[in-house]
Amino acid sequence: MARSRGQRQRLCFLGAAFACAGSLCWTKFPGFHVVPIEGKGLGAVAEQNFQAGDLVYEESPRIMWDAEDAARVQLLKLVAAILLLVSIFLFVAFNSVGLVPLPLAAAVALGRPEEVPEEVKDQWNQLSQEQKDQLKGLSDASTEKSMMGILRTNGFSRGASKSSSSLLLCPVLARFNHSCSPNCQQSWDEQSGTEKLYAMTTIQKGEELCITYCDLREPREVRRETLQAKYGFRCACVACDVASAVAEASDARRGEAARLQEMLPSADAAEGVQIAKRILQLLDEEGIADLTLRGLACSEAVRHCQRLGDLQRAQSWAKQAYIFYSQARGPESQIARRAKEYLDALDSPEVTATSSG
Repeated sequence: MARSRGQRQRLCFLGAAFACAGSLCWTKFPGFHVVPIEGKGLGAVAEQNFQAGDLVYEESPRIMWDAEDAARVQLLKLVAAILLLVSIFLFVAFNSVGLVPLPLAAAVALGRPEEVPEEVKDQWNQLSQEQKDQLKGLSDASTEKSMMGILRTNGFSRGASKSSSSLLLCPVLARFNHSCSPNCQQSWDEQSGTEKLYAMTTIQKGEELCITYCDLREPREVRRETLQAKYGFRCACVACDVASAVAEASDARRGEAARLQEMLPSADAAEGVQIAKRILQLLDEEGIADLTLRGLACSEAVRHCQRLGDLQRAQSWAKQAYIFYSQARGPESQIARRAKEYLDALDSPEVTATSSG
């Protein structure tokens, strides 16, 4: 995730400090190139036209790290340090020997910068110098640039959930900047072991290729606060750099879409179908081309139509869900294959005959 820092930072890694690569050479890739973009540092610009569902790029991660495992290790270290402090306190209290420097050492240990996990060190050591330089050139939103800061700033979640504890560091895809109205969407493909980026809408040659770093359904100021806190920039994308009245209307549409998505699974069957339609309408009005969100709404509409006994509409919604999932994550993705299986089941003669009877 490219940022303009205005000055070179120091990168501390494995106990050594050294100047990071000043800038990545402007690189061309099939379909796009990475170039300087005013106010954003580096970014990706299309060199050809893309249609919704086109695979823009796929990349194997240089570093993969499970933050949840690391958190457990840190917790154990914290507990051990606390026990050490307690034992020293008891030793001093009952033996009257005065203060010893060990509590201070324990406190210093608690306040040390985040250590680089062994699994990250091992992966780093296997990289070529060129690959290491690519990673060093990525931004770090923390105060002092470090390997873990780069990973946390630029890492993608592994899996569909943004709350996934596993992070993937892909130096090329990390150069794609944020927009609250993105035209691309990335997802992890477990089968190929790559992070894939798909176009979510029609993209013209010369347009910047953008993804999102936050929940698009949040209000503008919440999105800006989130991005400022985690990535160190105030968003000025086409959805944010607007007059207050326009932003308020946008917030209302995004907020309504979020509320309806929460209501959709538990809604009454007839109401659920109408809610799904409304969600798609709101996404269209707001210019949010998130095909996964659209696919989820269509999938719920299928279920509601089945409850109503309306096979024809269920088939129509299922077909649309499959199209959205295929465009968002590829026709061979697990979610698209499941949607196709469901669609085929609805089209089967047995189901059709049962519905007709």
